[in-house]
Amino acid sequence: MGVSLAQNALITATLPTRIAIIALTSLTTLLIIIIGTRLARMITMPIIDLVSASKEIAEGNLNIRIDPTTNDEIALLAQNFNTMVSSLDKSQQDLTLAYDDTLEGWSQALDLKDTETEGHTQRVTNLTVGFARAYGISEDEIVHIRRGAILHDIGKMGVPDSILLKPGELTEEEWKVIRQHPLNAYNMLKNITYLAPALDIPYCHHERWDGTGYPRGLKGEEIPLAARLFSIVDAWDALSSNRPYRKGLTGQSTRKTITAEKGTRYQPELVDFYMEFIRQKMKSGKKKI
Repeated sequence: MGVSLAQNALITATLPTRIAIIALTSLTTLLIIIIGTRLARMITMPIIDLVSASKEIAEGNLNIRIDPTTNDEIALLAQNFNTMVSSLDKSQQDLTLAYDDTLEGWSQALDLKDTETEGHTQRVTNLTVGFARAYGISEDEIVHIRRGAILHDIGKMGVPDSILLKPGELTEEEWKVIRQHPLNAYNMLKNITYLAPALDIPYCHHERWDGTGYPRGLKGEEIPLAARLFSIVDAWDALSSNRPYRKGLTGQSTRKTITAEKGTRYQPELVDFYMEFIRQKMKSGKKKI
């Protein structure tokens, strides 16, 4: 446009011509800016998505994936990124499964050591998970509750066999040793980061609603919810299961025994909820209680 105009075109041009030239120049500049911005956005947005996804992975979210929206090198990078995350996710799942299998092995070793309670751990774990789910606890929390239930008596590994397997009545001194098993569990597991969220049950399942439990004498809602839930299930299984020295109580007798300790040993509202939970399970026929 500049070379096609006379040398003094802008000087001798009329006002409308000047306005037209200025408008055309401004419009051209605006179009260049818009096109440049869009091109820059097309290039940078996939990279920004990759950076954002990387931050998510750093925070532990392995479910994130990037949707490739182009057919260029950035799309190839996104596909490779997704493959890498999928591999990491599978590796984490395999590692978690290995950890959980190890916990199962620990609990089975304890069951083999104490044959009087054989099968107890698996029963209370399954029942506690069902109870917690019915109560509305999130699945993320239930993962830790399940692990805690599996490990609830792991502290008994620190109790001498002469006491743990004694056929007769225990002395007061021997009971003091037995009552150390929640503290033993805490000391065994507290430095294992993976199991720290599951400590509530092994450490606190012998606390009582009225504050007379052990090892810390916690009272009411000072006791973690997971431990409050589990203590009811633990008592239910202990009372209703056959032992070498006695037959298990009937469902009705077990209900009466546990209900009689509402407000002392157990949280009243949780006992009521548990009894309804058991009634519904019996009614549905999913499991014979």
